[in-house]
Amino acid sequence: MDGEGPEPGTTGDHPSESDAVVTAGRWSIIAATALGGSHRLDGRVNQDAHRVRVRGGVAAIVVADGHGSEASFRSDRGARFATTVGPWLADAIVAARTNAPDRIARRVPELVGQMVRRWQELVRLDERSDPMEPTARTSDGDLFRAYGTTFLLAVLDSSGAVFVQIGDGDIAVRDAEGRSWCPVPGDDRLLANETTSLCHVDLARDVRVGVLDGDQHALEVVTMSTDGYGNAFEDEQWQPSVTADLASLAASDGAGWIAHHLPEWCEDAAMIAGDDVTVAVALANLPGGRVTTERGGST
Repeated sequence: MDGEGPEPGTTGDHPSESDAVVTAGRWSIIAATALGGSHRLDGRVNQDAHRVRVRGGVAAIVVADGHGSEASFRSDRGARFATTVGPWLADAIVAARTNAPDRIARRVPELVGQMVRRWQELVRLDERSDPMEPTARTSDGDLFRAYGTTFLLAVLDSSGAVFVQIGDGDIAVRDAEGRSWCPVPGDDRLLANETTSLCHVDLARDVRVGVLDGDQHALEVVTMSTDGYGNAFEDEQWQPSVTADLASLAASDGAGWIAHHLPEWCEDAAMIAGDDVTVAVALANLPGGRVTTERGGST
């Protein structure tokens, strides 16, 4: 890929990596994660988690980045719980879009509120089975902060795409005409290490939603990544070149080739940025992989 940052290999091998590709309708989906270089040195576990679930031709892709701060000392668990409840939100979005497609963007924050309550219940169950020190938890706010995480969701099917984001990280899309953009509104509060969080969501301000109609937007690439990936690039506007490179590599080498190399690209980015890195890629109308209905991971 062009520019400074993690680059794909240039070897000519074309390994068959069908197990690493999840297919859903016209989409081939790949995801990988890597432990941050600084986390490797200080013995921390990967705070990221991801999950890809396919049901009835609908793909739900969830990426979460636990905060990893001193106050969020169980954020790796919080990220995993986010990937557990994320597919529920995807199903709720599909149902709401079927009933009232013109109002789906306005309905999503309400549905996110219901999802957050499910996430909070998983947090409470986890804390009951593995109690925190009393000094670490003086309120529910402290409890949820300990599991704090960001949340990114893509819902992809034949009718289009819906994207939901809380906190930092990046979602980028590229269409068949070569245009690349972020499908959700920006948030100028996300500066340096400051981020909004699933642990304390202001539904009116923190939930960023993008809805793309399939008849109006012929998407060919979707990328979702935790902020560690973007931080590995010198160019802050790295998304257009990355999505263009992925489209080119998919056309020339196939989804399986990208699936084979994505883990090493994540490893490269994790060493450059020092932070954990997770990247999910959806490629339209490409060969690759047997149909797999569940895939996810964290380290």
